[in-house]
Amino acid sequence: MDARVAGTKGEFPQHPRVAPLTVKSVLKNHPPAPQCLRADDTVRAALKIMAEHDIGAVPVMDGVRLIGIFSERDYARCSTWAAQPGMTTPLREVMTACTLFANLTDSVQECLRLMLENRARYLPIQEEGNLIALLSIDDLLGGMVAYLERVFKENELDRQIVSLRGTYSC
Repeated sequence: MDARVAGTKGEFPQHPRVAPLTVKSVLKNHPPAPQCLRADDTVRAALKIMAEHDIGAVPVMDGVRLIGIFSERDYARCSTWAAQPGMTTPLREVMTACTLFANLTDSVQECLRLMLENRARYLPIQEEGNLIALLSIDDLLGGMVAYLERVFKENELDRQIVSLRGTYSC
């Protein structure tokens, strides 16, 4: 990395009339509860749910505790193994263990940083230790784009108001 930018954080545009971008604001346009499976469920069951709900991953639970995520990436990896596990393979054998979590009050910027550093495509969202959503990197990037569009729109409105004839800026 270039020494001029190493260790620096980019300025994230903000506007007083636009609420800060948090996980909670992204979840407003997201299905409330993710489709979950148990560790004993099969790859076939996971693929069926993923196809039915047009999702790329499913959380894998042990009772009420999240223990992993089974994604399209996991399926692609397991299908290239020499032993090639079949459709009846339990998810516990092919899922990715879950080590990253976010809360409703976390910033989207921090969540994206965490996901990029850990090469994660999905991030479980918890509230009081309970899984409430599974966000993809696309969900977070979409939320960020919508937020930036609102900020730029408000800045443009401010610029137009200041340049109106008969208005004064102090």
